[in-house]
Order: sequence, then structure tokens, then C-alpha cells
Amino acid sequence: MSLSPIGSEASACTGLSVLEFGSGLGLGGVACAGFGARAVLLQDRDPECLRQAVETAVRSGVAQWITTLRCDYNELPAKLASGKEALREFAPPDVFVGCDVLLNQASVQEIVSVLNLFLRSPSQVAYFMDPYTRPHRKLFMQYCDSMGLVAKEDEIVTWEPDWENPLEYDREWVMRLVTVRRP
Repeated sequence: MSLSPIGSEASACTGLSVLEFGSGLGLGGVACAGFGARAVLLQDRDPECLRQAVETAVRSGVAQWITTLRCDYNELPAKLASGKEALREFAPPDVFVGCDVLLNQASVQEIVSVLNLFLRSPSQVAYFMDPYTRPHRKLFMQYCDSMGLVAKEDEIVTWEPDWENPLEYDREWVMRLVTVRRP
């Protein structure tokens, strides 16, 4: 399977550097690479997740644009400022992405602290997809506001199956997209 942009429209990450927070399997970052990002940094603290993310990138034909970084959110500023050659183009990234990473108050605080350090201009942007039912999104938006960042929230229906699944609820197919910028 190979990812490529749909049509000829440029995506929000074409030609830009992207950092995916808590990448897990790397689907967000791999998709950004497939849609033309010049470089993607997949960050996660779990080495098994990063290994699987690299497999996803290889299978998707975008591995040459992927770099991985094993660390916690609060270690990101020091790692990106380290001057290591592999990380230079991500200091700071142009685009930040995260999916289902606003898990608790600590992760929210750490992510907003990193965004506050690295979102320096209005041309940079952060996108966070969060399940509709998660409680920490509002706290995330409050922390962004307290740091002078503008966070806007939109509803996204990701997928609705055609069949009845007793293990799922309709509200689980609805995500919230939070876009964060420096004014």
C-alpha cells in the first residue's frame, strides 16, 4: 500500500516538517508523509510503538521521510535543542499532530508546555484529534488560552459502520479536532 495525496490539492503539511506527539502506530505522521510532508518526527516513549510505526511507514512507502524519537513529552524541548543532525529540521517543527493523546492532566500540561515553546509564528499549527467523550480536551483548551495560544474546536465524524456493533457506541465515532496557533 502506498499513500499519496488525493487530487492535486496541497495538504496542510506539504513541504513542511511535522512532529507527531505520542505517535503510537504512527498513523497521523505516516499520513502526513504520504501527503507530502518533507520530514516527519514520530515521538513516543514506547519503543514497541515506534518499531510498529516504522513498519507502518515502510509498508506505506514513506519511510525515507520518517524519523523516530523515543522520549516523554517533557523531554522534547531538550532533545530538539540538542543540535543532533537527525533532529535539526524539527527545531521547531512547522506542524504538530496528535491523536488521542490528551489522556490526563499531566499529558495535557506537558503537551501545552511544548507547544508554548515551539509555536512561535502564526504560520505554525497544531492539530489534535480527540475522542468526543474524553474529558481532558476542555482543560487542554484552557491551558492553551492561559499560554496565549488560540485553540479552536470542530466536530469530525470519523466513520460510521453500516452494521450494528453491540461493542461500540455512536458517540465513539465522533472525534473533536482541536487546531492550535500562536496569534
